[in-house]
Amino acid sequence: MIKHVMRFFAGLLLVVAVAIGVLYVVAGRGGPPRITIDLPSRVVGQSGTFDATVETPPALTALTVALEQNGRTTPLFSLGGPSATVTRTDANHIRITRPFGKQSVPELQAGGARIIVSATRQSFLKLRTFSGSASKDLQVRLEPPRIAVASTHHHLNHGGSEMVMYQVKPADVQSGVRVGDIEYPGFPSLGAATRIRPFG
Repeated sequence: MIKHVMRFFAGLLLVVAVAIGVLYVVAGRGGPPRITIDLPSRVVGQSGTFDATVETPPALTALTVALEQNGRTTPLFSLGGPSATVTRTDANHIRITRPFGKQSVPELQAGGARIIVSATRQSFLKLRTFSGSASKDLQVRLEPPRIAVASTHHHLNHGGSEMVMYQVKPADVQSGVRVGDIEYPGFPSLGAATRIRPFG
């Protein structure tokens, strides 16, 4: 009789252990939240926009956005805070947007910086906790680009075309020529520290 009772309890414990193991495996599905930082792309100035997407099926328990620069950390957003707009684009995605630039974040200084987004969620039945993070390195530029025309004597004849050569600093900024309401993007000239833009 005692052996039967012991076998029963041993079997029951085995079933419970298997059930717990199955629940733990099921709770682990999905993994940590996946974060994508869309904006800013690589350069930020006086004004701009921060835009990130978090993919997570269950609700988040924590979400933070922070700026790291010159050894200092500046909080930009935390879940439940009013400093950003949080919208659920579908059942599995959350979008966070807020102004981002020197005007909205006075702590920004010229030079390198990093944005870090961290998110945490709990699994099915709150058996496990998953955390994920993403970061993006940026260049902060607070001075306007400088441009100087290198070519001279520009004439645009009816039905013809023209070209202007100019220098722009920093070299990787977008630039071009505007004629009336039409804009012509510039591109680097080969073997020279200038840009050219045919127009007309």
